[in-house]
Amino acid sequence: MAFSGYSQLVLSPYTVNGIGEINNLGVAQNDAMGGLGISYSNVWHINNQNPALLVGNAFTTFQMGVEADVRSISNQFTTDQSGTGNLKYLIFAFPIVKNRWTSSFGVMPYSSVSYNIVDEEIIPLSSTVATFNYLGEGGISQAYWANGFKLFKGLSVGFRASYVFGRIQNEIVTSLSNENTFRTAYVENTTYNDFNFNSGLYYRKKLKDKYYLNLGAIFDLRGNLEGERLGVLERRDFGNRVTPVDTILNFETSQFRLPLSYGFGVTLEKFDKFTIGLEASFQEWEDEAGFEDDNDTEFTNTVRLALGGEFKPDVTDVNSYIKRITYRAGFSYQTSPYLVGGNEIQDFGINFGWSLPVARLSTLDMAFKFGQKGTLSDNLVRERYFKFVLGATINDRWFVRRKFN
Repeated sequence: MAFSGYSQLVLSPYTVNGIGEINNLGVAQNDAMGGLGISYSNVWHINNQNPALLVGNAFTTFQMGVEADVRSISNQFTTDQSGTGNLKYLIFAFPIVKNRWTSSFGVMPYSSVSYNIVDEEIIPLSSTVATFNYLGEGGISQAYWANGFKLFKGLSVGFRASYVFGRIQNEIVTSLSNENTFRTAYVENTTYNDFNFNSGLYYRKKLKDKYYLNLGAIFDLRGNLEGERLGVLERRDFGNRVTPVDTILNFETSQFRLPLSYGFGVTLEKFDKFTIGLEASFQEWEDEAGFEDDNDTEFTNTVRLALGGEFKPDVTDVNSYIKRITYRAGFSYQTSPYLVGGNEIQDFGINFGWSLPVARLSTLDMAFKFGQKGTLSDNLVRERYFKFVLGATINDRWFVRRKFN
């Protein structure tokens, strides 16, 4: 088995399953803390994981970020290197009623597919070698609108509506060692579009002086993702000329069932000094969540754990730039919703990063992650990867009535 890749948000042979690798909603500051965000609030950045936390945004805030991903992908026979990069998020938030109602909208990836797997088998009772090349690219994006409302002192609620859309292409190209004129290929293009809704709760309790206890919860209803599928059988010569042979799926509409998901988090905060938190989120996948004719993908419930925090030496020290930097670190653990050969795929990560203050209230945000996904046991694939997120946050005050003496 060998691997190669494309320019996608992530390249991984594990994205061959389902709708690929599902991305979290975190931005750079969340990624630097292991994904902490269900109960983590920061007045300088947009919280994109729990809409109830939007009420903490007192400024009009714009954030964008790009992600680079470098991976070493290994099995029992070979190791390959890959590198990818793409836009990670583009989001905007502004207070409608200060400290009472904040709205946000943006665009970011929902899932990513990028793989190129080669497998060779000897046909029984012959010396002919069959080569199977599995290729996939594309992904699903989401455009969302979220609102956070403060109900009364310390308690807020939030709602987010997302339009999910995108295209995923999967191919299986088969060639025989004793056939030098053509190859056969099955190409399936699936176009997705649907709506998704989720909600959140947030409670903030002052303990003493500048210390606060923050509690957060998120909940996503189980839903369906509608996909229109076109599957074509092709004959390809070695000059890459394509001859259509048959249409297997003629724009067939199918439902991909999304899971019920929920999460909880708790953070301890000293205002403008430090935050430390622990969060857990879960997804309950149905046994047959995929398309009806997809009998190869096995689904399982997932868990994601995040432990992390941030530290601000002294945000008011105008004489020391180093002391005004916000430093972050954390650990992450999650499991994949897809079983591979009956095995659960685990993903561990060590995360860190910082926010560099620039131009008044804005920051340059960085997050780094060293991780490992999968294992070499049971004929599986092990991925060791390094992720880097570079983000920019621009804060300003809009919709403020000017006063003149």
